[in-house]
Amino acid sequence: MMSAGRHHTEQPGAVSLETAGELRRALIWLMEASAAMLFALSGLLKMSKPIEYLGNLGIGSVNILPEWAVRAIGILELTSAGALLVPAMLGVLVAMAPVAATALLLLQTVAVIMTSLHADASHALAINIVLLGCLVMVAWHRFKAMR
Repeated sequence: MMSAGRHHTEQPGAVSLETAGELRRALIWLMEASAAMLFALSGLLKMSKPIEYLGNLGIGSVNILPEWAVRAIGILELTSAGALLVPAMLGVLVAMAPVAATALLLLQTVAVIMTSLHADASHALAINIVLLGCLVMVAWHRFKAMR
């Protein structure tokens, strides 16, 4: 029997605010880890493989940019991927994560622009836009968490 003045307002199957917050944090971590893994792999490939090999993989920017720029982008991708995850996982220098997410966000914005200039790269454009959206969410959440 419920006491007077108390109303049961929770709906069956409703998600509490605490559970929703945990779900949101898990989703951000999933997006962050996925982006870090993709950028780490991309960076390693750009740093270690011949330009012709990268072109055969469908990385169209290697046909436009000079080799030194491709290698520099690889270094930026790899270091930013590490800075995206490691500080937050270890609990040190956590301010690096939003900065790394922003660096990757800017890099990915350029990638979307370059990909959109190629008519035959619609599948790559879709992937780049999804990755860009993930980076926006991660950067926003990490900057918000610093306040």
